[in-house]
Amino acid sequence: MKRLLVVLISISLTLINASLYSAQVLKVPTKLTYKGPPYVKGEILVKYKKTATIRQILELNKKYNAEILDTIDPIDWYVLKLPEDMDEVSAVYYFKDEDLVENACLDIYLEPKEWEPNDWFYTQGHLWNLREIRMPEAWDLDHTPPNYGGDPRIVVAVIDSGCQFMDYTDDYTYGFTVHFCQAPDLSQTNFWTNEAELNGTEGVDDDGNGYIDDVHGWDFTGPLYDNGDPYPIDDLRTPHGTHVTGTIAQSTNNEAQSGPYPSDYSGVGIAFNCTIMPLKVLGRDSQGARIKDVANAIIYAADNGAHVINMSLGSTGMGTGNASFEDTGPEYDAVKYAYQHGVTIVAATGNEADTQDWSCENVGVSYPAGFMEVIGVGAT
Repeated sequence: MKRLLVVLISISLTLINASLYSAQVLKVPTKLTYKGPPYVKGEILVKYKKTATIRQILELNKKYNAEILDTIDPIDWYVLKLPEDMDEVSAVYYFKDEDLVENACLDIYLEPKEWEPNDWFYTQGHLWNLREIRMPEAWDLDHTPPNYGGDPRIVVAVIDSGCQFMDYTDDYTYGFTVHFCQAPDLSQTNFWTNEAELNGTEGVDDDGNGYIDDVHGWDFTGPLYDNGDPYPIDDLRTPHGTHVTGTIAQSTNNEAQSGPYPSDYSGVGIAFNCTIMPLKVLGRDSQGARIKDVANAIIYAADNGAHVINMSLGSTGMGTGNASFEDTGPEYDAVKYAYQHGVTIVAATGNEADTQDWSCENVGVSYPAGFMEVIGVGAT
């Protein structure tokens, strides 16, 4: 697909001859009403039909003065840059109406989905919720050495804001040096390691998966390379991905470290012997996660050996009266891709079902949790 993108760009340069291919300037209709979540300005996501030729794709894009910026491999979605005078919602309307287009949508932002109580017993580590979900019974059923906490061979990809899984110094993201420290209760947690990159050459994509030096996962928001960087460190002011990782697999049964009083080592992970693959899609700017990044993270997890994908994020109101779940087309295609590769996908249903009206239009289950291939998890 990347090769196809190069071909498309090359051919587009030959189409500049205005006598043969003059751009058609279209009058944008009255701005369409949009009540959905926020989205990336100046860009849309488009999937062309498989029967469309390269020339047809380029001519269609030129009709709207749109340019190809990126692709989402291997599910054949394109990121298009729009002209300044074209409204994004109208552009989706235009492209969906074209015979050569299978689907088009906005690149909406997905937000972290979690509410944390501030009750004393909760903040002090009295985790009554684990009994509520009958974890002691589940642990008793696990006889795979080491017992009770899952199997280290099971890889769980956490698609979130990254994770504070190691000490790390960042010299390039912020314009000044920032030091990150490992979260104390992740000191005994198993983190996925790409052995080919660990034992390979720095600055080289040793395993040929399209990601350079991805030893412990990938940051799809990172600035080092065009597609991110290999440092999925959680830099949110409230480290959401670190919290989610801890809920799954923080160090457990380590009383010698925690002592008799609440401390940084007092938490409990549900599957604390499993292995975590941190994939960062939520950046420090708090804008939310782009569908493009989430889709690429899902595909990365499926292609690199994850058995489970966890996404404690989603889009408010998708699938309700506010917007159609088709607007997350690339995300859904990526979900289907992972599902077809045998990955178990889990996502938060969201926190919006706080209404007395339980009709389908108002329940507000978030996507990707609402997709048929995903196990949606909520609370009462």
